Amino acid sequence: MWIVNLYPFIYSFLVEPFIKAWKQRLTRWHVESQSSCVVDVCCGIGRQCEFLMKNGIKAIGLDLDVNFLRYAKKRCPSIPYVCGDAAHLPFKLDRIPEVQFSLGLHDKSPQIRNRMLLEAQQALVPKGGITILDFEQPWNTLSMAGFYFVSIFEFLAGWEHFKQSRLFIRRGGLSKLAKEHNLAVIKNHLSESGCSSMIRANFGTK
Repeated sequence: MWIVNLYPFIYSFLVEPFIKAWKQRLTRWHVESQSSCVVDVCCGIGRQCEFLMKNGIKAIGLDLDVNFLRYAKKRCPSIPYVCGDAAHLPFKLDRIPEVQFSLGLHDKSPQIRNRMLLEAQQALVPKGGITILDFEQPWNTLSMAGFYFVSIFEFLAGWEHFKQSRLFIRRGGLSKLAKEHNLAVIKNHLSESGCSSMIRANFGTK
């Protein structure tokens, strides 16, 4: 369907402007920790990879959507992009220094989400880092306003996306997910405007 080819452009103009500051903050975290290489899982149009590359950090983008990857590659041909399933990462075990998920977990079923995190854990080098940006349960009035604002975009993404997103938030959001997967959080930041948080962590059992 021809409309599918427009999704990357729609995402670029309607969604990316609202999350640009979040991705810039994540980039600063990687710079501060002297990250050498980051695999951005569910990279979408590759904007996070571009921020990393501009700051001297090797970035590899992975996504299952070919249209998004084509758009990303046209924007920055020097960045390697891989078409692959986040639940079955095409990387060797214990090889990746850092993995990042930017709004790539909340729309998946619990089973797929758990598999994605297990794959990331297995692909990371010992004590490798994981950075995650995703939604939280509203914790005050401003974050509740952010929740309703974000819900508009989540609904426009499709019913299944919206349903899994609501379930993710009802289950406790990123904070609960981090505890369930024994993530040792090194750094975190809350965003009321997006009813979200970002964490930098290690797998406690790795």
